[in-house]
Amino acid sequence: IVIDDPISSLDSNSIYNAFSFLKNRTDGVQQLIVLTHNYSFFKELKNWLLTKKSRSEKSSMYMMKNKFVNDCRVAELRPLDDLLKKYASEYHYLFSLVHHHATSPKQDLKNYYLLPNISRRLLESFFAFRYPTQSGNFGNQFERSSISNEKKTRILRYTDANSHSDHIRADTESDLSYLDETPQVLNDILELMISEDEKHYVEMHSLVTRPSADN
Repeated sequence: IVIDDPISSLDSNSIYNAFSFLKNRTDGVQQLIVLTHNYSFFKELKNWLLTKKSRSEKSSMYMMKNKFVNDCRVAELRPLDDLLKKYASEYHYLFSLVHHHATSPKQDLKNYYLLPNISRRLLESFFAFRYPTQSGNFGNQFERSSISNEKKTRILRYTDANSHSDHIRADTESDLSYLDETPQVLNDILELMISEDEKHYVEMHSLVTRPSADN
């Protein structure tokens, strides 16, 4: 049985009900393939698979990775990233992406298009536990950080102007400009996290740079 993203844009309660329905109606099938892009639904599936040894030993989890081959964007099926498999939050994975692109040799601009949104989501999660009294007010949370005003401006411009799905920039030259400065902005974000909570950053750094068991 193949089930393709059964929850769409349902709220959290409906997602859990959909998962319960799926689990009950597929009990005893010989092979079940579930496709989803919703992280909350994925967590329910993952916990269901891993909480019972007989299921976890027979199960495999994969993710779609996008890359460019001969200037064509293609998708590749790969084993699920360890950080998504081992931890209940996508925060670890978002941090690993920002850290990777900040510390890797400079890449083609086309590989940076998703980084503004990823950076914004990482910072929102980081500030949520740093400044819980300002929850939901990203601007106020950001202003309380201790990095320089120049770096604040650069990060805000990068994340605010380019990370919203309902906004497409028409000034293509500026688009190229913001993409070109991606590694520097990502390093500014890591510096912000260090200045706010160095112990936390050190733990996260050790986590994402630890050799994978699959290597």
